[in-house]
Amino acid sequence: MTNIVRRLIGIAALVGALGSGAASAIPFGLNGIFISGGFDSFGSGTSIVSELTFVDVNSGAAAMRPSCSGRSMGLGLCALPFGAFASDFQIGAPGVPMTYSFGGSTFSVPATGFGTPVRTSLSCAKGTCTDTLTFQATGVVSGPGYAPIAVAMLWTANGSCAEGAIAGQCGDKYDASWSATINLIPEPGTLALIGIALAGFALLRRRKRRS
Repeated sequence: MTNIVRRLIGIAALVGALGSGAASAIPFGLNGIFISGGFDSFGSGTSIVSELTFVDVNSGAAAMRPSCSGRSMGLGLCALPFGAFASDFQIGAPGVPMTYSFGGSTFSVPATGFGTPVRTSLSCAKGTCTDTLTFQATGVVSGPGYAPIAVAMLWTANGSCAEGAIAGQCGDKYDASWSATINLIPEPGTLALIGIALAGFALLRRRKRRS
C-alpha cells in the first residue's frame, strides 16, 4: 500500500469519525426537517400570500394541510404530527423570532436571519388565481443535551382562489398553505475536512489514470 493511499484512508476515517460525532451530538432526524401547515388568516382579493408581512399561521396538527407536519427528508418518512408547532411571526421584526418545535427541539430565526422575500404577485388563468411568497433564512436549533447548531431554512407560501367578476382578482374559494425545509449548517472545521478528503480523492484518481 502506497503512502498516498494510507493518507487518504486516514483522512476518510477522520472525516467519518467527525461526522458520526456531530450526528450523535443531536437527536436523530433533525436535519432536513420539512414542516408544513396552513393559515389562520391571509390576504385580500388582490394578494393572498404574496404581500404578507405578518404571517398568521396555524400550529401543529391543527394546520390546514397537516398531511406531513414533520418529515425526515433523508429517509423519506413522515413522522407523526406531534411536536411540530409553528408560531406567528412578522418577517424581520425585532424581538419576534420565527420559531418551530420538533421532537423536543426548537428552531428559531431572529429578525436578522431573514433573507429578502421573493413575492410573486397574483396572476389568474382559466378561472384560478395564484400567488407565492418565499424567503431563505438562517437561525439555530437548540434543545436539551446539545449546544445550539446553525440551520438554514427555505420557507414558501402558496395561495390560490377562484377568479371573481373583476378580472385578475379573487372572488371566492380562497386557500393557502406554507412549508419550511430546515437543514443543519455544517461547522467550518467539518467542511474544511470534507474539502481535504475530496481533494485527496481527486489526486488518487489522477494517479490511477497515469498508472
